Parts: sequence; structure tokens; C-alpha cells
Amino acid sequence: MSQGVLIAADRHCEWLLPWFFERYTACNSYSLAVVDLGMSHGAVTFCRDRAEVIPLQMDRIPPLSIQKQGWYKKPFAFLQTPFDQTLWLDCDCEVLRPLDPLFQLEGEMHLAFDTENSHLKEIALGTIREGEVLYNSGVVLYRKGSSIIKKWADQVLDQDRAFFSDQHVLSKLIQESKSRVGLLPDLYNWRMSQGFNIHAAIIHWAGSWGKEYIRKQGGIAHELAALPSID
Repeated sequence: MSQGVLIAADRHCEWLLPWFFERYTACNSYSLAVVDLGMSHGAVTFCRDRAEVIPLQMDRIPPLSIQKQGWYKKPFAFLQTPFDQTLWLDCDCEVLRPLDPLFQLEGEMHLAFDTENSHLKEIALGTIREGEVLYNSGVVLYRKGSSIIKKWADQVLDQDRAFFSDQHVLSKLIQESKSRVGLLPDLYNWRMSQGFNIHAAIIHWAGSWGKEYIRKQGGIAHELAALPSID
């Protein structure tokens, strides 16, 4: 069974790619594939030297903002994985530890809940209802041919249903279809709004402030390396 990591990028987030590759390859050697959502020629060349590059295949793109177009392309990127077992990572994920434990998990899909702060914010905004579950789609382990992924791709193109983002579509689908998904340990999709965690394997720098932190500070790998070892 082939195993690998899948990411995707367009011109708006391709600046993260050198940073992502540096962090990932420092502690992992699983094969990498990158779905081209509209990268520049330079970014495509950069990726081809380091990973398999896959052009996005999508019949039509909803008439949405550039940001939402990126979100709604995500399930179609998932469908194009070349691996039997895939770990999807948003390119704002800082990989800090080996990912071997994740690839030992069995089942069609594993992902983490969004943070409690995000749940409360979404309820206040009215984008989810009280009692609804919101999953985070930034780190997802899944099997090729997953029925959930196919249904997810179908639903993002259903313009009769209003959703705020791709993970809202996925969360609603999982609940309505009563799909059985596994929960990833928080250490593999750690958001800094949860606090500082020296044991986190993947820091997900979600949101605009997270991207700005990467741009200015480069994440936290160097800070962690400077800490005294704890035996």
C-alpha cells in the first residue's frame, strides 16, 4: 500500500512552499505530491524538483471569491491523490516530528475537531448551530476511493446550500450521513489558540495571523530546537 503526503497551493499561498518543504523533510521521508491550484511557473518548477506535481482537474469552479475558490477546490485536490493512504496537510502546517504513527491508523478517514474557541466563534457568527460538530480540514488522513471525499466534492458545488468554507461542508456531511470517522490526536493538528505545546507534531498556523507569524517569525521549529533537552 502506497503512503504519502498531499498538499496544494495557488499563487496566493505558494510563498509558504519552501518553508513547508524545509520543515517536512527535516523529519520525514514519505513521498510528497502537490496539487497545482494555479501556482506560478516558478513555484511549479520548485515543486517538481521535490515532489510529484498534479494539475487540478475540476469541471467547473463556482463563482466565488478567490479565497473561497481555494477552499472549494480542496476536495477535488483530495480526489487526485496518487497514494492509497494519504495525509493531507494545508501548506500552513509546520511539521515538527515524524508522522509514522498517523500512517498506522486504520479506517476511511481521520481528522481533528476544530478548537473550542472556533466552535464558540462559529456559533456566535451563525455559521454553525448549537450542538453541531465542526471538524478542521487542515490535517486529514484518508484512504483513496473514500466515499466521504466524493460526496464532499459533490456538495461543494451545490450552490443551493450555503456554507462558509470547505470544512463546514465536510462537517455537515459527516453528521448528516452519520459517517464513521476517526479522531486525530490534537498533537497532529495543534492550533496555537490552544496554547504552546512542545510535544506537538504538527502546528497548524490557521488564519491570517498564523500566516503573518510564519512570514515574520518562521514558525517555532527554531525556538523548540533552542530549548534545553528534557530526559
